Amino acid sequence: ARGQYAEERSRANRKQLESKYPPENMFTKTDLAKFENSWHQLPHLVSRGAQKNFTEFDRRFVKKQKVTANETYFKELVAKAILFREANTIIKKQQFGGHVNSILTFTIALLCRLLEFDGTVLNLEKIWKQQALSAELKSELEKLSIHVHKAIMESAGNQNVGEWCKKEECWLYIRDLNISKLVLHDTDVVPLPPEELSAPNNEEDTEEADDSVFSQSTI
Repeated sequence: ARGQYAEERSRANRKQLESKYPPENMFTKTDLAKFENSWHQLPHLVSRGAQKNFTEFDRRFVKKQKVTANETYFKELVAKAILFREANTIIKKQQFGGHVNSILTFTIALLCRLLEFDGTVLNLEKIWKQQALSAELKSELEKLSIHVHKAIMESAGNQNVGEWCKKEECWLYIRDLNISKLVLHDTDVVPLPPEELSAPNNEEDTEEADDSVFSQSTI
């Protein structure tokens, strides 16, 4: 947690603490919601902004007790953060000229969708252990981001692109793109567990979530 990290950092030996817990691995509750909703193929929610996206994450996952805060969840979350941040670096290098955040979340969601279609999921344990993505995965993220950027711009038509990205219809269009099979290292993926199902992509039950202990805290 950001607050706890800052407090411990002021008390302890700063170099020792930062060596064990690098500050670049720190993230906020809204960052967490971006990682998770991108992973669960809800990029249109992420595109609505940090607080609205967090509210949806809180309603869909926290309040329904689909999140168990244990060591395994923490490691997987850090791996998702690494995926998100390295993908962000790759996409920024493409110089698309705008809408980077939306391209980022749609690219990760599309990656997860394509893997799910093949009955696999990214090997988060490998990312956690290596604290990095494989060269093959980086290459596929770059290719997917190009497809995503083109699809967003073409499907938006005369609409405002930023507003189009907030709509479920945008995700449904990108989700069904005809993309060739991903070329990844064998160890980049593992079989999809039965319980690892993507979150529903419809907009049912859209009322705002009530305040909760989780939503008032920082991860």
